[in-house]
Amino acid sequence: MDLEQALLGRRSIRSFKPDPVPAATLTHILDRARWTPSFANTQPWEFTVASGKPLEELRRQLRKAATTDPDGKPDIPWPDFPEPFRSRRREVGLAINAALGIQAEDKERREAWRLLGMAFFNAPHVIVISMDRCFTAWGILDVGAVSQSIMLLAHAQSLGTCPQAAPTRYPGLFRSVLGIPESKLIVLAVPIGYPDLASPVNTFQRPRAPLAELVTWRGGAP
Repeated sequence: MDLEQALLGRRSIRSFKPDPVPAATLTHILDRARWTPSFANTQPWEFTVASGKPLEELRRQLRKAATTDPDGKPDIPWPDFPEPFRSRRREVGLAINAALGIQAEDKERREAWRLLGMAFFNAPHVIVISMDRCFTAWGILDVGAVSQSIMLLAHAQSLGTCPQAAPTRYPGLFRSVLGIPESKLIVLAVPIGYPDLASPVNTFQRPRAPLAELVTWRGGAP
């Protein structure tokens, strides 16, 4: 698989098979991902891989917290999206609901889907990426870079991933269940496992803004 194929073929997976991924495969992915470039080679990322009973306990507590306190208190401030970002977010949400056959007025199914997301879509493993509190937004940039490396490396192994911010609304639960120190910021959760390709939520057409909407040429277009 070449780089372009990996970039175009990778997608966010929201339905996983229950089969566990061999520890050697997860180790291989993280070992290669640590070569991602970072600000002044500081390598701010730290990985906590949750599986089995600790993951099930984290799922249980996240679902409970999301039911009683939908906003939570994330370590990374939650954005308030203006246009066009709000419409882009809504577009993918509508595409997911359409793929699953969830109607806008079906509040019960919409809530069940939200809570499934809080539970990492039942993936057999989740990679929690944290960083020390000393880092600024530059550290978050590096976490984004290393998460992309993880996702592409996983895709090359026929695994699926989904970068998730929503569960990080409850950083205290990650710390208490997984033993992550208070000195670390909980930045991102990346569920990982074998994708259930029979699920329509893994096959819908992904929306992307056209290039002309994203690029400004100075000095003449090519």
